[in-house]
Amino acid sequence: MKKTIATLLAMIMIVSVGCGNDSRGENENTSALSESDNIVEQKPKVKIADFVHMWSFDYTNLSSATGIQVSNEIIMWDDMIVKLMAQDTDIDIMLVPYYSFTQLLEDKGIYYKMNDSDIICNYIDNCFDYISDGAKLENGDIGFFPVSSYLPVMFYPDGVLDEFGVTENDLYYFDDFMATAEKVKNSGKDKRFYCHANSLYQILVAQYEHYYCDFENNEINYETDIFRHIYETLLTGWIRYQQQPQEHPLFTNAMALDGTGSTIFESPEYNTETTFISWTSVDYMYRNCLSLAEDKWRAVALPKISDKIENNIANLTCAVINPKSPNIEQAIKVLEAVAENPEDMINGNPFLLKDKSLYGEKYYSNTRAFEDIYSIASECVLMNSGIGSSFPDIDEYQNGRATLDEAIAMYQREVEMWLNE
Repeated sequence: MKKTIATLLAMIMIVSVGCGNDSRGENENTSALSESDNIVEQKPKVKIADFVHMWSFDYTNLSSATGIQVSNEIIMWDDMIVKLMAQDTDIDIMLVPYYSFTQLLEDKGIYYKMNDSDIICNYIDNCFDYISDGAKLENGDIGFFPVSSYLPVMFYPDGVLDEFGVTENDLYYFDDFMATAEKVKNSGKDKRFYCHANSLYQILVAQYEHYYCDFENNEINYETDIFRHIYETLLTGWIRYQQQPQEHPLFTNAMALDGTGSTIFESPEYNTETTFISWTSVDYMYRNCLSLAEDKWRAVALPKISDKIENNIANLTCAVINPKSPNIEQAIKVLEAVAENPEDMINGNPFLLKDKSLYGEKYYSNTRAFEDIYSIASECVLMNSGIGSSFPDIDEYQNGRATLDEAIAMYQREVEMWLNE
């Protein structure tokens, strides 16, 4: 059995539940109301637990397409798991991140297999192979429905690389990427390298864990030269989580104070005149960058830490049907509507499907950026690790309470504790 998340297990009181796909009786999907002695049939309802609405469904379109009253409730992922472990039935579908949560749900049998739906099966088959594999349980059953993808993509204005005498090859590996950032920083030009060192570090940790560690056999080692180099290069010289947004000396933080003390996205991040690199999510780029439709941007994958990294790491948000839901038939119908028309039923711009003709108008499929993103999306692998850490070692290191080696040893111990749970 796969490992489960230590931080979640500490929160959840283990409840003995039978959460497989048991045979069920007829679902009660209608109710009656008395209005002037007339019986009025209500619409069937489906409630979806979602955390970040931008990467979920268009509930208005779904309700219209299915004739089902589809609603959502914002629930933190940890709280979702607790509710399901307690056999709550008020949530019919939940949206959760791949691996760390889908792994736990599979281990505990908290899913409803969707094999009997030809529409859903066809949708899964049309996804990129690594996404299709991620939708399936170890026994081959379909337990998870891919909704959105998190891709390791950065954007740059067309022509800016030539301006600095560099190519995409200078962004391909981590050391070259950092050297390019230094070149931009020291150029004296008004060009900004929008990147997030803390997030980049976590992406590179995911690369390291995927290709240098073996979690199934408890074989991990972070006290290596390559991991020490990543840690020191990205985490030295700044402090995360300050009131005034902080960032690595070579990068520009994409957040700015708005005068009230809160943070807002800085519009120059999408300015082709002042941007060298903009690391922002694909969905944010499509929503906020009007010039993307004008074919003024290109896309490139995040750097790799070494030539051992064969593919970049992606992640998913997946829909899972609550096996204890009284509305499973309706939940299936809702996901079938998504499968038949994902462009109108899913918020954002997920790159999930192999067939380019299935990407419609909102993807600007005639642009070079679309081709770049599609190419990156087609060659990823899914994250296969994730211990739910907040990386307290980073705070100890950046605030001078731990040396580099002490901080890395601290993270090593944290992962070992998780593996031994």
